[in-house]
Amino acid sequence: MALMAADLLVFLEYAHGPLIGSLASPALQAIGLALYIAVTVWQTWTDAYLAKFFNQDEIPSVPMNIGPYRFVRHPRYAAAIIGKIAMALVLASIVGWILVIAWGLLLMKKIAVEERYLRELFGSQYDSYAQSTAKVIPGIY
Repeated sequence: MALMAADLLVFLEYAHGPLIGSLASPALQAIGLALYIAVTVWQTWTDAYLAKFFNQDEIPSVPMNIGPYRFVRHPRYAAAIIGKIAMALVLASIVGWILVIAWGLLLMKKIAVEERYLRELFGSQYDSYAQSTAKVIPGIY
């Protein structure tokens, strides 16, 4: 909740001008806007697959590995982190960059908890899926 409230500080900083002027680059802001559009599409795609999963009466016997889950095990968290990066770029915000780190650390902690649960739930099937699929960034992590 504190981080969500702190997100508002980014807008306050933007209203008063960036603390670090070199962050206010039209090229960086355009990249941020493009990232934000991509994140919106990615998150909509992810939510469509989650909606199918949560509309079922029984728990699937295998981990979800279709749609965005083919590329990363935690696509919503990936989108959230990239969305924070996009906001920091678009609003040329040093506060935004600090929040990228804070949100990233929080979400990595959540991922660790979820991974333990998914390993309990699916066992070796999840281990196999985890070995072939990145956690958050395809081909990197």
